[in-house]
Amino acid sequence: DKLSNVTGSFSLLDFLEIICFIEFGKNLENCSDEEISTALNDLLQPSNENNVQILPFSDPDEPIDFIRFPRISRGISVESADIKNYYLMREDENLSFIIKVYNLDDLKKILRPIFPRANVMEWYISFKNMVYPSKELGIEYRIAAHMEPKYPLWEIGKGFLSNLRDLLNHIRNHELFNIYRKDVYLWIKLPDQEFSLPILIEKSNVTFDSSTSNIKITVSLKELAKYGIAPEFNGIALPAKLSIFSAGFRYYQTPCLKLPGGRIVFNTSFLYTHLSKLQSKPLVGDIATHLLQKYSNLTWEDINNLYEILQQSDMLPDKISLQYIESSWRQGDKAPDTNPANTIFFITPDFYEDIRVLSLAFLSKDYSDMNAKSTIFFLILQPTKDYDKIIAMNKEVVEALNDIQLSNIKVDATGNGVVSMELNDLTSQANRVIAPSIFIIIMIVLFLNFRKISYVILPMLTLVVSTIWLFGCMALFGISFNVIFVAIVPLIFGLGVDYSIHLFHNYRVELEKDKTPAEAIGNSVKEIGTAMFLAMLTTVIAFLSFLTATVPSVRNLGILLAIGVLFTFITALTLLPSLRYILDYRKTIHIQSKPKKLIARRLMGILSIKILRHQKKIILTMIVISIIFAVGAIKIKTGFDIKQFAPSHSHAYEVFDEIAAEFPFSSQNQEYILIEGDDVATVATLKGVVDTIKNIEDDPFVARNTDGSLQITSVYSFIQRAIEENETIVEKFHIINGIPQTDEDVKALYDYLYNQNKTYEKPSFLSYFTDIQINFTPPSNINLDSFKGDIKNVLYRENGKYKATLIRIYIKPGFIVSNGNISERREIIKKELDEDISDYGNAKGIATGQDIISYTITNSLTESQITSTMLSIILAAIILIIVYRDILLGLISLIPVSISIVWVLGTMYYIGYTLNALTITVTSITIGIGIDYAIHAVERFRLIADRTGDISRSVRETISHTGGALLIAALTTVVGFIILVLAPIPPQQQFGFILAVTITYSFLTSIFLLPLVLYRWAEWRK
Repeated sequence: DKLSNVTGSFSLLDFLEIICFIEFGKNLENCSDEEISTALNDLLQPSNENNVQILPFSDPDEPIDFIRFPRISRGISVESADIKNYYLMREDENLSFIIKVYNLDDLKKILRPIFPRANVMEWYISFKNMVYPSKELGIEYRIAAHMEPKYPLWEIGKGFLSNLRDLLNHIRNHELFNIYRKDVYLWIKLPDQEFSLPILIEKSNVTFDSSTSNIKITVSLKELAKYGIAPEFNGIALPAKLSIFSAGFRYYQTPCLKLPGGRIVFNTSFLYTHLSKLQSKPLVGDIATHLLQKYSNLTWEDINNLYEILQQSDMLPDKISLQYIESSWRQGDKAPDTNPANTIFFITPDFYEDIRVLSLAFLSKDYSDMNAKSTIFFLILQPTKDYDKIIAMNKEVVEALNDIQLSNIKVDATGNGVVSMELNDLTSQANRVIAPSIFIIIMIVLFLNFRKISYVILPMLTLVVSTIWLFGCMALFGISFNVIFVAIVPLIFGLGVDYSIHLFHNYRVELEKDKTPAEAIGNSVKEIGTAMFLAMLTTVIAFLSFLTATVPSVRNLGILLAIGVLFTFITALTLLPSLRYILDYRKTIHIQSKPKKLIARRLMGILSIKILRHQKKIILTMIVISIIFAVGAIKIKTGFDIKQFAPSHSHAYEVFDEIAAEFPFSSQNQEYILIEGDDVATVATLKGVVDTIKNIEDDPFVARNTDGSLQITSVYSFIQRAIEENETIVEKFHIINGIPQTDEDVKALYDYLYNQNKTYEKPSFLSYFTDIQINFTPPSNINLDSFKGDIKNVLYRENGKYKATLIRIYIKPGFIVSNGNISERREIIKKELDEDISDYGNAKGIATGQDIISYTITNSLTESQITSTMLSIILAAIILIIVYRDILLGLISLIPVSISIVWVLGTMYYIGYTLNALTITVTSITIGIGIDYAIHAVERFRLIADRTGDISRSVRETISHTGGALLIAALTTVVGFIILVLAPIPPQQQFGFILAVTITYSFLTSIFLLPLVLYRWAEWRK
């Protein structure tokens, strides 16, 4: 309630609230601990016994069952009236009450009274229904196997001649004496009433089985429901929990002289009319009142109430007798003799099982051992596309849960939003370390190489300026920072510092030649300016090739990297030389070539001699390595393993794993089959939905309920439930096998489902309570069928026409997040659902959902990256060919990049990496970075070759001079990217490692292979 962004929730408590409302008429908060415990037990472990013995031990055989009047002996024992035990048994839609006596041989041959001076008797079972959501339903019941003479001797109020004629007919047919009938009576004692209402149950059966000594009363549940036992309210059957049992045998005798009764009956209307007149007469009325109170314990008010009850409930019989006065009955036997039995017989409706199955999904799987230690609940947050708001809302929820102080309970939160929040926090924390670390490491490398603070501060200053410009552009373009953009700072710093290193390296070489600072800067810009421009241009083209991607974040990454490279180029050729000149122009600078200051150049000089000496071996080695890596590159897969993607210390991911393992039935991840058309309310479309559901049954990824049924929701699901709740709709809408037979019936059925609004009315036998308001309306936050969902979630109506329907397929929690390639699993989902789609008539179906979209995006990334790579290579080749005016030289310049791509992909395969949202960009980035090194090498080779005409010297100079600068540039960039191992999620760590490998491979191929190829090209040109 305190979190405004939480719009709803659902958990085990929602189902428990339904049970509490049904059984106690209260919401959960108003229930006692005992009531909650009872409701929870009824919800999770309802008794499924269809045959229940009421008494744990047989009731003893009583020595005396009947005492004569007047009493002239101790009494007699009649074993057919002596209750031994009794049972309740559910048989399909019937309920049987079985009374076992010690011996039923008295009724073996003929149905007759078993006591003298009694011709009306009953074997009965009394009980209460413990489920009464309103006190008016707290009724005491007695169901009885009733025996009495088949015909009365006289009906008072029928007329003398009519009675005489009936009497003569009975004598003529030998039916006046010794002919008895057996019926089922249900005696109902309403709350706060002193008398019971006897109701003859027409649709029932009584059998006396002497072989088993069983008296069996069978009544349909629908008949019992009319009187408050598992009643139905507008098609929804409530449960019944029968308990407080006692059974017995009783017989009726007249109040005076204890004579057999039941042969004289009264016409109901005649009796009530004369009684009404009688009670109004002064003297006679007083006498009648005294006799009525003495022999029946009733008042005139009770008589009036009884008549009104029977009349208003349509249960008023045409004739009644004194046996309807319960106080005139004599008890024969009772079992148990004292306190009633507390055995429970639970009658559960079908939807109780539905609730139970759904609720078990919210408990950990160890609940089957009655040892569940955890439960799960879901919060629904306000929908928004604002990433920052998503993070803020989830942080608010997590903080609120963390504030909950419970002694023995731990509360954890997870979800896509929580994971994003955690990753956002981890990324922010990592960036606070990564960016400064890159900054510091690059400064250290620059200082070790140039040994002067100004050669460190000026490049870093230009990088900071470029980065500020770049993030300013992000704000202007409205691009938000996300996980994939973590590569921007390392890339911009790595590429930007290369430009500074090349410029300063050449500047110091010029100073060694005793050039003034102005001349040194001018010559440096002229000599390497072309190479830097070509490197910048080809790198920008490589990054802009990301525009072919269908994923916006990848396109934005390409744009930002291209802008960042352009800014670093501009600052490197303008701001950096200007600042360098301002610092040096008044100084006379002479730099001596000291070995300790030229470690890189000296090392590369030695290496150049070795390379020229072992050309064939180096080329052969390169070819073998390329073949090995090419084999791996071909086999590399797209996608990612969730274990590799998750941060090593992510609590949210750990909770995700726990949910997948402990709550196998709690899936909320859904895929969909959307069916659209001008009108989906057709037989063809509905049949297609049914066929699709059948096709889905064997799909391995579909979640199942605890009873093994599929977790699928569709309009067909609602039809099945509606039929279970109200069978009359089968005939109303001409439904066969769950499908109406005409389009008009389908439309009418959908209207019925769409507009269904359940109301709750009193059972028929309570209709006489004019002053009682029974509130069967659930609390505002609960609905008896709310657990079934809303038809609007699967059926869309617009202007009275049904335009679309949805099949919701829940995915196993462990299917996607278990070990293995997620892309492969998502491919299975897409492929299977595409194959499951059926013919929907004029409507069309399409499979969609989070996993299918993710798979499509991943595939799109792969396809777009292939396009980006090819486009980058082609455009780079065109530019180089135009600039060099030589097709072969332009293509030669691309050799290091092409080989590096193969090596990088092969390396990724052999170390177990896959192409994911971050690493899939590696080919274009390899082109963007690697081509810089190749261009610098080609430009230096051309420059020396044009000046001297000596090919060998050109190779040595390229390797020693440019190679030294490339070594420092590569070293700073590699170290910068290696810092990404501090990133919060493994793909970022992988990305940093792969980029470091990319730089290394680009450097190696540009130094070891490219000069040798240029050597042969130059010889061929000569």
